[in-house]
Amino acid sequence: NREVVSNAVKMNPSSVTHEASLQPAFADGRLIGVQVLSLPDDGILSQSGFKPGDVIRSINGQSAAGPDVLLQLPLTMLQSDTMEASVERDGHPVTLTFQLR
Repeated sequence: NREVVSNAVKMNPSSVTHEASLQPAFADGRLIGVQVLSLPDDGILSQSGFKPGDVIRSINGQSAAGPDVLLQLPLTMLQSDTMEASVERDGHPVTLTFQLR
C-alpha cells in the first residue's frame, strides 16, 4: 500500500535500506548492482515488490552498481511520485514500479 510506504519513509527514511540485508553483486568480476539477501515480509522493500535473491540493477534509471543509489533511495522515495527498479530475478529481468503518492 503506497500510503503505508510513504508514511514509513517520511517517518524514518533510513529504514528503507537498513531493514534489508544487502551485498554487492558481481558478474564476470565487475560490480553489476546490489543483491537482496533478506528482508522482512512487512518491510518497505517487501511491500514495494522486492524479494530475497533479487539483484537490483537500477533505480529510477540510475545504476545500482555503486553505493550512491542506495544511499539516496530514501530521498528518492520522498521526492518521487513513482519508483521504478530494474532487478534480475532468477536470471530474468523484472521491472518493479511502485506508486508512492
